[in-house]
Amino acid sequence: MMLDRGYLAGQVIAITRLLEKPPANQPKKAVISLPRIVDEMRAARELITRENFVCRDALPYDYEALQAGELERLAAEMAANPNKARRVNLSLSGPEGFDQARMEHELFDQLSGVAPEDRARGDLIGEAFFDRLDELLASTPLPEIKALRNKSIAHAADAFSRSQAAGLRSGLTIHDLDRAHYLLFAVFQTLSVVLFGLSRASPVPIPQHNMFEHLTEPFLAEKRLEAMRGFWDKHIGEREGWMNDGFHEVLPDKKAAKKAPPEGGA
Repeated sequence: MMLDRGYLAGQVIAITRLLEKPPANQPKKAVISLPRIVDEMRAARELITRENFVCRDALPYDYEALQAGELERLAAEMAANPNKARRVNLSLSGPEGFDQARMEHELFDQLSGVAPEDRARGDLIGEAFFDRLDELLASTPLPEIKALRNKSIAHAADAFSRSQAAGLRSGLTIHDLDRAHYLLFAVFQTLSVVLFGLSRASPVPIPQHNMFEHLTEPFLAEKRLEAMRGFWDKHIGEREGWMNDGFHEVLPDKKAAKKAPPEGGA
């Protein structure tokens, strides 16, 4: 019981810390959280133009001429020596990174809602992008987790106060926590890609030791060890998938088949 309650309380506190929304015009009460990052990005969206977004790593804004030049070079080399292996220039940064620049333009098309034929250097991220992030941060079960923290875990609310909280629960299921993690990963991964150009492969730290060592002594029968390792591998695989699936919750991948995200329990 103590393990269950301690895990629940720790999860509720950790999740709601990421959901804190600082009071407006009160810098002394400012917090670092996902809603704050979204709000600050929205307030400063005029700084994130298409040109700034595409060229942030010294990538070329107009990449088509470089792309055509590289294709011409390859065609000439193939005509001169058809059997020779060739190197294709696919730099991820710098003025030669035409293919990365192409992908940045395509990503900004989604962020701005602008069609490729209508691109302009001054294009901005659309309000719909920020609205979608806010929507995910307000999705079930995140409001219920915040209410549980405010009324039961972080504060000892009285009966009347608890009765005023919509949807207040006495606890959460593992599925609720899965769904909460998925939503937070979705927003985090999207912000990481948009702000830093970095896509995180896994949200789970890589163990630097055998995490099951000595676990058989107080908690686990030896015969259950292999099953526990299998559960761990499945657990990691699911969460690594959430990083990609969550990103496409915000910016849909039209080429990929849609997977069902983890749903919260009742």
